[in-house]
Amino acid sequence: MAYSKKVASCIIGSGGKVYDEDPKGVIAVPFDEEFKIRVINKNDRRIGFDVFIDGVKVTKTGRIIVDAYERIDLERYIENDNNGTKFRYVPKDSEEAKMEGKDKEPYTGIVEVRAYFEKEIPKISFLHEHHYHHYDYPRPYWIYNTYHGYSGISGFSGTIGSAGIGNASFSSSSTGSAFSSSSGSKNYTMCNSSPDLFVGFATSNLEEGAVVRGGNSNQSFCSTHVDLEDDYVSLKMYLMGYYPCQSEKIKKKVEEVMVEKNKKYCTKCGHEIQIGDNFCGKCGGKV
Repeated sequence: MAYSKKVASCIIGSGGKVYDEDPKGVIAVPFDEEFKIRVINKNDRRIGFDVFIDGVKVTKTGRIIVDAYERIDLERYIENDNNGTKFRYVPKDSEEAKMEGKDKEPYTGIVEVRAYFEKEIPKISFLHEHHYHHYDYPRPYWIYNTYHGYSGISGFSGTIGSAGIGNASFSSSSTGSAFSSSSGSKNYTMCNSSPDLFVGFATSNLEEGAVVRGGNSNQSFCSTHVDLEDDYVSLKMYLMGYYPCQSEKIKKKVEEVMVEKNKKYCTKCGHEIQIGDNFCGKCGGKV
């Protein structure tokens, strides 16, 4: 998971599985997997973000808006508001990668999220006069109370439709164009999960892959406009792949190592002692 200035991003696999980074910052993703890019906003104002894969912008219609303390799972290339193709991770030497010309690129599998904060709305203060005509103890005829409010949101247009996690809104406006997402729940979570089998293994166990177009997605959007700052926060994730069968082999190997590690042997004759035995089955020595 990449994290900066209360904005986080991570890769979500099938079934909602979160693919965590290993100590070297690499995210292990199974080949032929269609994945989502989750972006979490833990700030008290909205953010808009773009997504770049291998340096190419894939949110072409507009930036995606995430409300304060909300999240969104982006699952497709953004080229229109109604549908598109999902993100899919394949081996670099696969036919899919060759068709999209990614087999000859020097670096592939780099996902970058650029998050822009909504411009802060200036606070204003004003004085309000209260008159008191009935009181039984000395007090001033009038007092001032200070109230803090917000000026109107300038530049806002359109409506933000209700959407579940993974749905969003977009604007085709040339200035400040954006997508907007609103979740039906205020329950947001960080991208925490049990580590993948490959976490802790050397990156030599992984192979280079490429992000290509997968199946069709009906993830839909609606139009809005938000004033965003010019500066952005960059969150980069580096993907590498493995074949699911490799995962099973490594899992089996880890289980074998753990079983061997938990075995006990007689200190006199070296015979293996079965679990629950108090005496050695070969020499009779006490355990």
